Amino acid sequence: VRRDARVLAALEKRAEGLVYTVSSAGREARAVLRDVDWRKPGFLKLAAGYDFERGTLFVAADDKCATGKLDVSRPTAREAVPLIVGDVRGADYYSKTQAEGTLDEILVVRECLPLAALAEVVETEIAKKAKKEVVNVVNAPVSAEEARLWDLAPAERRRTATRETVTLNALWRFQLTDAKRSFDANDWIYLPVPGRYSGQENGGAEVEFFLRDKAFRKLSIGTYDGRDTLSFTSAWFERAFKVDPSWRGRDVTLKIDELSVSQSGIVFLNGKPLAKLISGGQFFEVPVPEHLLRFDGWNYLTINALDSGGRWTWRGVKGDVALEIANAVRIAEPEVVTSVRNGEISLSAKVVNASSRDVDAAVEAEILGERALGVVKVGKVCVKAGMTGEVKVRLPWKDAKLWDIDSPNLYRCVFRLRDGEGRLCDEIAPFDFGFRELTIRGRDFLLNGRKIHLFIHDMWMNETDLDTARKTAGLFKDIGYNAIRMDFSGQEQRHDNILRACDEAGLLYLPNVRGVSGATYATWSNPETRARLEEQMRALVLRWRNHASAAMWYMSVNFLGYDLDCHPLRIADGYEEPAKRDKYLTCLEGVKILRKYDGAARPYFFQAGGNFGEVQTSNAYFCWW
Repeated sequence: VRRDARVLAALEKRAEGLVYTVSSAGREARAVLRDVDWRKPGFLKLAAGYDFERGTLFVAADDKCATGKLDVSRPTAREAVPLIVGDVRGADYYSKTQAEGTLDEILVVRECLPLAALAEVVETEIAKKAKKEVVNVVNAPVSAEEARLWDLAPAERRRTATRETVTLNALWRFQLTDAKRSFDANDWIYLPVPGRYSGQENGGAEVEFFLRDKAFRKLSIGTYDGRDTLSFTSAWFERAFKVDPSWRGRDVTLKIDELSVSQSGIVFLNGKPLAKLISGGQFFEVPVPEHLLRFDGWNYLTINALDSGGRWTWRGVKGDVALEIANAVRIAEPEVVTSVRNGEISLSAKVVNASSRDVDAAVEAEILGERALGVVKVGKVCVKAGMTGEVKVRLPWKDAKLWDIDSPNLYRCVFRLRDGEGRLCDEIAPFDFGFRELTIRGRDFLLNGRKIHLFIHDMWMNETDLDTARKTAGLFKDIGYNAIRMDFSGQEQRHDNILRACDEAGLLYLPNVRGVSGATYATWSNPETRARLEEQMRALVLRWRNHASAAMWYMSVNFLGYDLDCHPLRIADGYEEPAKRDKYLTCLEGVKILRKYDGAARPYFFQAGGNFGEVQTSNAYFCWW
């Protein structure tokens, strides 16, 4: 098929109006609709098309229409061509800038359909994806060099009285695949985990990690098999490990902190599918059934990460990968909530019973620090086999030493679980928290009941070691900042050391917990969309909610903004763009999810959401929308 045989069609907003252009074989035809009211309230409904049989083309906006003569050659053959949306011909601004924040969802169909029929098409496509079969993976034998590399004896371990976490971070086998390069179980190179293999067009080559060849020698950054790593959207990671005999009869959980927010994934154990990782998720916890583990040899862990192709996210297995070994009856989702106004503390936790018998359980928490409460009883519960129970308690604490930006006092908390005989069943890793409360009164932020002006650094996003994070937090304080907003681009979502450094330094931290976006809004009627968003938000909130510095959430990045969100008078009078009202109501469904997992009910805001939500925010790019 000759290149000049295809039809190129473009719908563009230009100075002369809404222009629809059709070109073929070097000739071009146009229809121009002038005097389009781009500023009218609500949405504009646009349509354009061409008809070779009648020799016409048209462009329409609401009830206005313009036509033109289609005096170009009809193509002699059909050719698959790319569809460019939200950009201009001859450019690639959309994928290289934040222009993607101004579009929702695009669905391409073969015919003109009413909205109800389009919804059916979406549901059908989702069902097709869900039915795709996952093939088994062949695992190459572990070499002598890999055996030394993957020996768990020197691996980092974190222990409590009842739990053990073994990290699987190391050089992993690695390969990229696509239509031109299929998966090959015997053709691996190596990449660190955690590590990133792509980033040169979305943040600089310095964010990438060195690939290593079969002899573990460094390879050049940014290329794989002679091609740009960004051109690949399917990545494979693999390593092997041996399990300890003491793990028999205990629950083993695979923990994967982070893929790219634009990646979904499939996890394989010993060549067979173990779990699917949802797109945009973090802090995955995958149960590993004992019967799938090999106690007499190597176990192969394989991850296939599938990227949507965006340039704004760094790709790879970017967080820790670990195995947690715990008892079948254990604590989950511990939470500490403090109220300065009421002078009290609330403690809660869930009790998971993965055993085959009913269990009487008692949960206690030990609080350590100046004027601390010591050991307190959280509650008792009888949990049926295979079920989950919950306990909670609210206690007065009038003389707690407060956490604030000038005196970041921290307490330490350890939750323990005992059976009906008082025997210890579970003990979680200790964590720090602060007795503090951030609230809003009128137009003022109050920290522990006192007005505070927020001086916010925008954004601290690169995960680092704790010592470096502490030094950086100290620099922010020296400069005069008292708060930091987490990044929204999805380049890095693992912020444990940053949060801990902010806890210690007295810096307020504003985490991004996703919320409703253009993609989720477009398919909100689908239960799978809502369930996926809740899974994403739940994991983020549970991970960060006990940090003293995590004072205010934000979500729905660049989704609710409008032209007047920067206008001083429209900010002051509380104006809300009518055309965004339905989106706002859907975003409130995201707030409901947030409140479900955040017992402290922290303030929140919508990133660049204007007057929608609890806090007015504007995007600093004027005329953005």
